Amino acid sequence: MSLPDRTPTRSTPGAWRLPKGAVAGLLALAAACGGKTEAERLAEAREMLQTQNVLGAIIAYKDVLKRFPEGPGNLEARFGLAYAYFLDKDYKKALETAEELISRAGAGSDIAVNAAALRLDALAAQRLYAEALDEALRTSDTLRSTSAEIRHQYYLRMADLMIANQRTTDSLAVLMGVLREPTLTPLGLQNQRIAMVNIVGFHMVTGDVEGAATALEGYLERHPASPLVVEVESNIGLLWKQAGQAERGEAHFGNAEAELRRRLEEAVGSDQKSEVMMGLAQIELFRERIDEAQTIYRRIIDDYPLGRLRPAAMIALAEAYFREGDAETALDLFSQVAESYPNSPEAFQARQRSQQVMAARAGDLPTTTSLPAAPPLQSAPAPALPAEPAEPPPAEAEPEP
Repeated sequence: MSLPDRTPTRSTPGAWRLPKGAVAGLLALAAACGGKTEAERLAEAREMLQTQNVLGAIIAYKDVLKRFPEGPGNLEARFGLAYAYFLDKDYKKALETAEELISRAGAGSDIAVNAAALRLDALAAQRLYAEALDEALRTSDTLRSTSAEIRHQYYLRMADLMIANQRTTDSLAVLMGVLREPTLTPLGLQNQRIAMVNIVGFHMVTGDVEGAATALEGYLERHPASPLVVEVESNIGLLWKQAGQAERGEAHFGNAEAELRRRLEEAVGSDQKSEVMMGLAQIELFRERIDEAQTIYRRIIDDYPLGRLRPAAMIALAEAYFREGDAETALDLFSQVAESYPNSPEAFQARQRSQQVMAARAGDLPTTTSLPAAPPLQSAPAPALPAEPAEPPPAEAEPEP
């Protein structure tokens, strides 16, 4: 079991407690649920947790453990209870419950790795970074989850804790370890994305742009067929361009374009083709070839009038015109999006941008916008509760070039 949000939003243990009357109502409801099966109660507990009814979830999970002490949902109930305590900022109980789960499940199971990661989160939430890192290092050799992705999520936490403990070089070595194993799963690719973003960030903070580019080149040498190849090639191109090596950057933009054109030949249907073409236009923007990007956006708009990405292409085209100082055309395109797709997220975005463009024309804002500076390899929060790790990379290993 893995839940989406690992950060409690209250400030003190028990902050999720409900008024006295509500508590009595929940207890009565729990009594009324005595005839339900374990699966039904677990489903109710999950729903309560996902809707932030933390007290209700605690009661429900405790009920499952009491009524079905040896049931097949025992481990899930223990994990859910630990997570509910964590959300309630009752870190002591969260730590104890997670430890009980690990002891019961055995260190080699996926749910035990999830519970171990929850313990790290509970310690870190109390700013006990040194203690959390000690536990991470101590347990990384014993939590042999069969899921590489879950192990890697554990290592991403370990890398964060190393940063908090001023062990930056060790953190970099762990992150490089996450990149070593090939993966095709969405979660595995997300883990690698996070690792690469952090590695690039480390090099950029130290002013080593070339080191950042080289680290990503190393990833492609190990995984030339990775689904992330376009993102990574684009980022490398931007980094070499920033480092003043335009020709080297252009070579990587060319690699990204070649892969996208290969995908375009294999694409089926307007949406797949439009998605690839949006990527091609983005590469042209990174090259600062705005005319070529505009041509691609127009093709998407004209060739696929019913396509899912048509409004996004219209907004991107408007931004390209505004980038060149043509506010009138940009406003016209924003207006078309708002009128043609009135209830879409793109319509909301178009209305916002129209207001900004009009403010710019009035002299309240710059008359042009900058091209998207952020590469397509975007940072994302580490998954809430770990889900997949790999053999722990040696903490003292030197970072790979």
